[in-house]
Amino acid sequence: RKVGAYAIAAGVFGGLLGWAATRSGVENLEGVVIWSALFSAMLRYATPLIFASIGGMFSERSGVVNIGLEGMMILGTWFGAWGAINYGAWVGLLTGLLGGALGGLLHGVATVHFGVDHIISGVAINILAPGVTRFLSSEVFADYPGGSITQSPRVPGVGSFTFPVVAGGEVGGWSSPDVLGWLGRKDWFFASDVANLGRGLVTQVSYVTIIALALVPISTWVLWRTRFGLRLRICGERPEAGESQGVDVYRYKYIGVIISGAFAGLAGAFIASPELSGIYLEGQTTGRGYIGLAALIFGNWIPVGVLGGALLFG
Repeated sequence: RKVGAYAIAAGVFGGLLGWAATRSGVENLEGVVIWSALFSAMLRYATPLIFASIGGMFSERSGVVNIGLEGMMILGTWFGAWGAINYGAWVGLLTGLLGGALGGLLHGVATVHFGVDHIISGVAINILAPGVTRFLSSEVFADYPGGSITQSPRVPGVGSFTFPVVAGGEVGGWSSPDVLGWLGRKDWFFASDVANLGRGLVTQVSYVTIIALALVPISTWVLWRTRFGLRLRICGERPEAGESQGVDVYRYKYIGVIISGAFAGLAGAFIASPELSGIYLEGQTTGRGYIGLAALIFGNWIPVGVLGGALLFG
């Protein structure tokens, strides 16, 4: 708890420094652009961390530590790019999800079925995934125009959404007012800064980011308000109690790990999309799986806390 409090304090202090620097050096429209871009980028970079950390939460709630989030994310980047290039952006997200789920299934077979140490299995997946994707690139992307053994051609995106009225989005071809932008340009103390912050969170928001944010309340409801969630948590906290009630503990552990891998794969597919890079590139996850695991621990293994950690790191 002390570490979490220190981290939050450091984030607030850094934000205050940035606010002071921004207030002292820019005027009106420039301040709107800087603040809106800053918080828009925060939300964009936090999106894969939200997916990865929520996925890790499902795995750990089932009693399986998933150190392999990074490797599953790497699989998601390759399969997501391949699916998007060949079948469209939304199919790319689905294939990225399935690629990560395969990594989760492998982790489940090793840890649940064969009893391999969770850390060893996760590290092995993190080592295996880059080699697998490099081999697949040599067999597939190397034959595509603009592709090579280390990268893919350009990847299409699913698009973004700007909220009408509050940020100037369009409604049926009609350009709505930009209330937050207007307030931000007034340069009123604090009120304009809050408006600029809010505008960054509702301007050109990727549809995938909206899905990631929706996962927070959905995951809360699933884990703490459904029979499935109760059984999943029992398998992680008191598996002997679950067995005494007829719960198939092994099956629920598999489900938890596969969900974890699927969300990590979805995070990887987002990284390869135009919202972040627009191309599959070897090594592009840059440790985001480990950061997602850190956000999970920071958030105390609950969805709202995980969201806060992901946004802070983003």
